[in-house]
Amino acid sequence: MYSLDAGYYYGIGAFETILIKKGKPILIDEHMKRLNSSLLYLHIDKKFTRENVLDFLRIKNQMDGILKITVSEQNIDFSTRENPYTPEVYKTGFQLTICSFLRNETSPLTYHKTLNYAENILARQEARKRNYDEALFLNTKGELCEGSCSNIFFVKGQQLYTPKVSSGLLPGIIRNYICENENAIERSITLDDIKYFDECFITNSILGIMKISNIEGHYYHSSAFTDTIRNKYKEIQCFN
Repeated sequence: MYSLDAGYYYGIGAFETILIKKGKPILIDEHMKRLNSSLLYLHIDKKFTRENVLDFLRIKNQMDGILKITVSEQNIDFSTRENPYTPEVYKTGFQLTICSFLRNETSPLTYHKTLNYAENILARQEARKRNYDEALFLNTKGELCEGSCSNIFFVKGQQLYTPKVSSGLLPGIIRNYICENENAIERSITLDDIKYFDECFITNSILGIMKISNIEGHYYHSSAFTDTIRNKYKEIQCFN
């Protein structure tokens, strides 16, 4: 039985979605760190460890799929579902559109994965209605910041670029992994800049790394560097 607390009424709560591969939660320590940081910021007196997650997975006997942990002041929910992304999706890649409303880079909620998630859902729905896979937010300065449920990277030659956190984005788990391990440069990126890059991809914990075929009609015909990074990331799933 769930309580109608501030999480229900006002979105005061946090959540994490974690990829499960062969019974192992991928990058679990990073997820727990982010969840606990958001709970502390929201003044919710709860803390989670990798053992809490592993205990649930053992009871559930969950081997592959997605684990979602949702937490508010009076409620904790662990739920699982199947991973919808098939190998065929990665062959074609995603098409992106620009969201019709802006991301507020001054809002503190932008930088936490809270239950106040309506803007992201509405942006995703808008993209689907336009027959795109994902929506990209611009901030109030006209800078690219993030997707409705993803972070974005661009490739020029052998160099990676991604919007800086202060542009107004949630620092994703996979984004942080790539920035730390692939020497990505964080900078301001505008819509005018996208035509100068050779490749583009988005990341999140469930997608992993997904190549982008086009952003509103601007096409990227190469994915060689993206494929190399994706293969490296797939390897860490075996050792995490």
